[in-house]
Amino acid sequence: MIVLGSVVFAIYKFASYDKKNAQYDAFIKEHQVQTLKQEAELSKRAKVSANPYSSKNGTIKVKIYNSGKAIARNVNFDTIDDITLHVACADSLLPYPLLNPQDSFEVVIHYWGEKSVCQIKITWEDECGKLEHVQALQLY
Repeated sequence: MIVLGSVVFAIYKFASYDKKNAQYDAFIKEHQVQTLKQEAELSKRAKVSANPYSSKNGTIKVKIYNSGKAIARNVNFDTIDDITLHVACADSLLPYPLLNPQDSFEVVIHYWGEKSVCQIKITWEDECGKLEHVQALQLY
């Protein structure tokens, strides 16, 4: 009788362990599917930012770069603040037609005013549509 009881108990424990294991496997598979969907979505997105790196007498050089995984098209930027910025050669350079992932281009900006920081809005298009990014630009 004791042997029969222990066999029944062992079968019960094995079945409950197998059920928990199946639930855990389903959870892991669902998580993997969500991760793959997120990676596929991120591969369709470009991420464009600006980085000032040189400043002399009211002129700063700004590197605009694409740190995303997709091509950014029609990259442009404008100020949000009431600061006058003049981009050298803006007519021929902006909007920048095609910015590949991990690539960049440089613009020279002339500014006038008292502020040392301005807000800029960078706009571009990628496979997900038209996007924008607002960031502060240090004018020194």
